Amino acid sequence: MCTANFDAAKAGESFKNFNQYADSKDGQAEIAIGGIGLNNAVNSYFEAKSNNAYADYQRSILLSNSQALEQSSRDVIESGRDQIAWLGFKGRAEDSAVVNDMAYRGIDTNVGSAKSYRTGLKGVNQMNIENTRYNAMLQSFGLESNALQAKHQAEATKMQNKNEKPKCNYPNSPI
Repeated sequence: MCTANFDAAKAGESFKNFNQYADSKDGQAEIAIGGIGLNNAVNSYFEAKSNNAYADYQRSILLSNSQALEQSSRDVIESGRDQIAWLGFKGRAEDSAVVNDMAYRGIDTNVGSAKSYRTGLKGVNQMNIENTRYNAMLQSFGLESNALQAKHQAEATKMQNKNEKPKCNYPNSPI
């Protein structure tokens, strides 16, 4: 039955005509152009796939850097708190040492130049504490800013992904 349909449709002649066309110069040119187009499509697909893999790799590195910078920012704040606590302890120890030294010499530490000296020591200690706090905030802010920049770069890299599959307007298409 299939042979009858093949013969009735004169399919053999169609194949023969195609063979003749393929052997002609126009046919060879058309087949070559089709092959070049197919080759370009395959190359484009693999180039897009490679670019997307590299963009994903870059994005993961940028996100890791962002997390590391955020952790460094938190570490700077903790280190600043530790330094401030140490400076407070050191300032109280200096004040106690001055009071003990002056008291040993028989100087009243709450009047006159002794009081001024102690007030100056406390002021210098407070300035050191404030400078430490300010520097920790600045350093933390800089690290957070760099972390945010890395996140933005990661998102920009994500948007550079190319479409590997051609878009098809047919609803049930496998593409």
